[in-house]
Amino acid sequence: MQYIATPVYLHREEVIKAAERGKHILCEKPLALTYKDALEMLNAVESNRLKFQVGFMMHYHGAHREIAGLIKEKKIGTPVYARAQLTCWYPPMQNKDIKNIFKKLPYREVDTFLKEVEAFVKALIENREITENAGAAGVHSMKLADAAYSSAKTGCFIEV
Repeated sequence: MQYIATPVYLHREEVIKAAERGKHILCEKPLALTYKDALEMLNAVESNRLKFQVGFMMHYHGAHREIAGLIKEKKIGTPVYARAQLTCWYPPMQNKDIKNIFKKLPYREVDTFLKEVEAFVKALIENREITENAGAAGVHSMKLADAAYSSAKTGCFIEV
């Protein structure tokens, strides 16, 4: 098995090379920089009949699935608020070396939230008039008053 935890811009090349060597692959999130890269990676894995997984470790956590189920079944109503909190503790940086700065940023949580909540956001505003504050190609920005979002699926919450 090949574990890929390098910077995202290297994932495509490394996944394809590992697939060509016949290695099953666990690749850290985010998978790729573009949809096209992700498809090329998937094709390489599938053509070699290999197992391929992205490291979303909390994606199927029992509590998160339960919340998602309750929302889907409309037992707890429509989520209207989102908040993010990095719950991991990291020691203070020992020096000012830039490589340590990423340990302090919740970029994985933010990235996961933004990607997973996209469909929910589109569903929320599907019947709303697109305003001048919204991007034409899929609503890239909104007034804060328009909506607040939650993603029970990811277990990550962002306050906007």
